[in-house]
Amino acid sequence: PTSYARLVALGNRIKPTVIEKTYSSSDVVQQLKQDNEELKTDIEALQSENNDLKRKISYSKEGQPSTM
Repeated sequence: PTSYARLVALGNRIKPTVIEKTYSSSDVVQQLKQDNEELKTDIEALQSENNDLKRKISYSKEGQPSTM
């Protein structure tokens, strides 16, 4: 029998082999580029929404009577 089968049959605990995935630097760079593009898109959307809110605020202030 194989040594593995013999050790299991004798009740010895076998430690599992852990294989860690290592990322190459090009994988990391590619992921960072993708994340950066997504963040740029989010920033543009937030800036647009901010500008819309500023316009709405200025329009609402123009319609209010003066308190002076």
